Amino acid sequence: MQDILILKMGSAYPEVAGDLGDFEDWVQRCIPEEAHRLLQVSRIDKPFPDPKYLKGLIITGSHSMVTKASAWERKAMHWVRWALDEGVPTLGICYGHQMLAQVLGGSVGYLPDAPEVGFRRLQFMGDYEADPLFGLYPSHFEAFTFHYQTVQRLPERARTFARTTQERNQAVRFGEWIWGIQYHPEFSPQAACAYIQHEAAELERAGLDVQELLREAKQNRPPDPIIPRFIDLILSRDYE
Repeated sequence: MQDILILKMGSAYPEVAGDLGDFEDWVQRCIPEEAHRLLQVSRIDKPFPDPKYLKGLIITGSHSMVTKASAWERKAMHWVRWALDEGVPTLGICYGHQMLAQVLGGSVGYLPDAPEVGFRRLQFMGDYEADPLFGLYPSHFEAFTFHYQTVQRLPERARTFARTTQERNQAVRFGEWIWGIQYHPEFSPQAACAYIQHEAAELERAGLDVQELLREAKQNRPPDPIIPRFIDLILSRDYE
């Protein structure tokens, strides 16, 4: 039996994780229950599996910066490249999205002005509706963002399908089986508020209105459908 691997690239703040769970828990909550029996989590204290035994790969976010990768993060990048070369269907989230860009030949760096934080309006564009993953979105969708770095240059043949006013590469198809998203579909309103509150001083120094960010984060929104859709795709292989 092939597994779906969650590659855990970082951890939530301890006080947040204590109340709400960790990054891999948030991703798992977005995955249909019938697929939970296939889930495995790869952490820093575990060896990387042979990609030939994987049905799919989800790469989590991290507090780390892709441009300042640790020794273990560099090993993870080499392993991800192996998995991609083996054709493992992959979805990268935030750090994972930037990691995919880096290992495939693109470049990553800091946003020029301030971090992008809070719920932002994604604008989908081009023929995104023909994409098997991004095509399920309406033309505009609000998603939670929290990142200091960005994909500055896309790898060859990668295509961008969504942007915000501050980030031009919010949703990217890097290859036939490879997608990356800069935003966070796994963040609940509670997790979003906890992160904004934890980083309040830093965000205020960057000129952001923390109270407005919190007010927006508490609004009711439809759940983001992308992780369940990714799971459906890799279980059914119903796309070209």
